[in-house]
Amino acid sequence: MLLIQIGGLGIITFMTAVMLLFNRKIGISDRLLIQDAFNLSTLSGIVAFVKKVLIGTLTVESIGACFYMTVFVPQFGARGIWVSVFNSVSAFCNAGMDIIGENSLCDYSGNVLITLTTAALIILGGLGYIVWWDVSRVIKNRKQNGGNNKNENVIKLGEKHTLIPICPETFACLPTPRVPSEIRDGSAKSVKPILKNGRARI
Repeated sequence: MLLIQIGGLGIITFMTAVMLLFNRKIGISDRLLIQDAFNLSTLSGIVAFVKKVLIGTLTVESIGACFYMTVFVPQFGARGIWVSVFNSVSAFCNAGMDIIGENSLCDYSGNVLITLTTAALIILGGLGYIVWWDVSRVIKNRKQNGGNNKNENVIKLGEKHTLIPICPETFACLPTPRVPSEIRDGSAKSVKPILKNGRARI
């Protein structure tokens, strides 16, 4: 099962998780590998992203295992816990393996809970982590930094008049979407002195 989990997470994510577990520093070369593995556009928040991937994976697999247990524990007893965990990890990582027996899940084709749980795990695992976060941001109607773009006054104005959206970056011949940037260890008011003494990064 460990090999299935490593294959599902990816070797880069797994090694990063090990480094985080032992409080090892994630260097720039490691961050570049993670960025390339997930096809991210920026190095900002790489470690936080990996933590979200690990937490999201464990959460989904744990929920799937709990659903399986409602069927397998009554049937197999204590062994049903192991069967449930194995099946959840296998389905999420699209491994196509189980330890139930010769007939695999065929005997449960009429069980709605087993069928839906397996389908959900396969679909969620197949979509991938980037899609998870993109969908969650769309649902929450939030920007990448967590802020909310919705403005009731603009909405009301749009109901009475025709609004023409303008992108400042496009007018300035800058690429869009632009790479996100932030001030660390400081504020907008203290950008100048921060840049001089090197107390913060942008």
